[in-house]
Amino acid sequence: MKLVKLTANKDSFKEIKFNPKGLSLILGKKTDKKQEGQKNTKTINGIGKTLASYLVGYCLGSNPNETFTKKLEGWIFKLEFKIGDNPYIAERRVDDQENLYLNGVKKSKYEFNNELRELLFPDSVGVNNLGLRPLYKRFVRTDKLAYNSYDSADEHEYSDTKLIRNAYLLGLNIDLITKKVELKKELDSVEKTKNNLNKDDLIKKFISEENSI
Repeated sequence: MKLVKLTANKDSFKEIKFNPKGLSLILGKKTDKKQEGQKNTKTINGIGKTLASYLVGYCLGSNPNETFTKKLEGWIFKLEFKIGDNPYIAERRVDDQENLYLNGVKKSKYEFNNELRELLFPDSVGVNNLGLRPLYKRFVRTDKLAYNSYDSADEHEYSDTKLIRNAYLLGLNIDLITKKVELKKELDSVEKTKNNLNKDDLIKKFISEENSI
C-alpha cells in the first residue's frame, strides 16, 4: 500500500500529500522562548502529527470516535492510496461512522475491513489471529506501547498471537507456531479438567471407593 493524499471537506483542514517516492516525514519543531522575567517556555508547533496518523487509520476502518461525533459534525475524511498500480479512495463520514465508502461504494465497517484485508493480506484470510487491525497496527503505530516495544502493537496481545502476527509479516511459515498454540490450548484444557477433578469431593470419593474394591 502506498498513501497518496489525506483530505477533508472543510477548508480549515490542510490536505496532506504523501511523498510518492521514499518516506513522508511530519516533523514537530521544538523551540525555547525566554522572555524577560520569565522562565524558559518550551513549545512544539501544532501541526497534527498524531492526528494525521490517527486519521489514516480512521479512514481505513478503525473504531468509531465519539469525540468526532460531538465536535466534528458534518466532517468527511478521504484517504487516497494505491495497492500495486490500483488506485483507491476510502471515505468516512463522521455522521455515519459505522459505514465507509471504498471507491464510492458504501460498505459496513465489517465489510470494508474484510475487503481491505483481502487486498492487503490475501493469504491471511481464514487464518486465526491475523485480522486486519492487528496487522495494520504494526505499520502505523500510534499507541505509546507501540513506540516502546519492537514486537508489540497492542497491550492486550497474548505472546502466542504476537508471535504469529510478527512471523506472518516477516514471511515465515506460521504452521508450526499455530500448531504449538493449538497444542498449548489442549494442554491447558487438560490441566484445568485435572484440577477441577482434584477439587471435586464427589469424584474423589468415587475414585476412592473404586480403588477399595
